[in-house]
Amino acid sequence: MKRALLAALMLGAASLFLPAQITNAPAAAAPANPYPDAIPAPQVISRAEAALAEYPAPDAAAPDPVEADVRQDMADKSGELHLFASETGNLLAQNPSLDSLRTFENHGTYFAKFPATWSQSLSERATAIG
Repeated sequence: MKRALLAALMLGAASLFLPAQITNAPAAAAPANPYPDAIPAPQVISRAEAALAEYPAPDAAAPDPVEADVRQDMADKSGELHLFASETGNLLAQNPSLDSLRTFENHGTYFAKFPATWSQSLSERATAIG
């Protein structure tokens, strides 16, 4: 209690004897616009619509031949992949030997080549389209 009273007295005395900080400096100018090329909010939608009008959407009636091939190939491989996954699950449930596990590597290598081929085909098509 005595410390609080002493602190209050010291603050009061300091305010009587210390001059107040008064500055006559002008207020700081508003900072420059950090984004001078920014599009004003009311114009965003109209500019976006104008940009979309410049680039027409691709014809939806004509599917991409590469995409169609990849989709068909995926559908063809779907049954094989599900069968492999089922057999793998059954074999793993039996705590197989290392020799049995090595067969997974062979099958996995067979199945791993398909996504890589599809990815390469799609990448080449995307590059061709630009």
